[in-house]
Amino acid sequence: MEQNPSRTQSHSQSLGHLYRSELNNILSQLEKQRRAIFKQAGINALWTLGGIVVGLAISNLLGLGIGLWIILGGIVVWFALLTEPIDRYRKNFKEQIIQRLVKLYDPSLSYNPTGGISQQEFEKSRIFRQSVDRYAAEDLIYGLLGKTAARFSEVKAEYKTTRTDSQGREEVEWHLIFKGIFFIADFNKHFQGMTFIYPDHLESEWGGLGSWFQSLTAKKQKIGSTRCELVKLALLSLWWGRVAPPP
Repeated sequence: MEQNPSRTQSHSQSLGHLYRSELNNILSQLEKQRRAIFKQAGINALWTLGGIVVGLAISNLLGLGIGLWIILGGIVVWFALLTEPIDRYRKNFKEQIIQRLVKLYDPSLSYNPTGGISQQEFEKSRIFRQSVDRYAAEDLIYGLLGKTAARFSEVKAEYKTTRTDSQGREEVEWHLIFKGIFFIADFNKHFQGMTFIYPDHLESEWGGLGSWFQSLTAKKQKIGSTRCELVKLALLSLWWGRVAPPP
């Protein structure tokens, strides 16, 4: 879709005005907050290092043999002290900067930094047949794009597998199903049936053999006597499970 030059110029002018009137001061305050976090991180690191040194000395004197645990504990404490200020900084940035930029792009859009596409909606799409064991979503943007109701957000979906090592201990491994922007649009149209479009991995990975499989698929794409234009699919990756088709 081609960009409207006048609209692009208008957005650029509005962004310049927004930066001068609001964003410049907000970004200056956020930069001070960011520098304060780095300064505090350095101070915390010194205190943590001092605590580790003292703890190691006491451990050696008493023969406790817990030096590794003292080091690991110090690292955990250092990260824990930084978690809250970093989360607060990210929250402020999203609420004060991203919120304004979304409204600048289109006043009909709304932004919720902690909201996201629900796991139920993600699974209902049937794009991924793998069951989801861990799910997270954030940065929800929703509203009307023209006359089309739409919403999208960052989504990360994972599944887990377990295995037993040689010593009989169970280990859990996490595998990525999807990570990126998940988009839902309501075109206010009534369709019969479902259409799924998948990435074209077949030809790129199997070369001429993949093209041959796709040509066979193309010959079968008919409804009655009317030919349908083939949308190249990933010959449904059933063979290697990269993008699995819906059941």
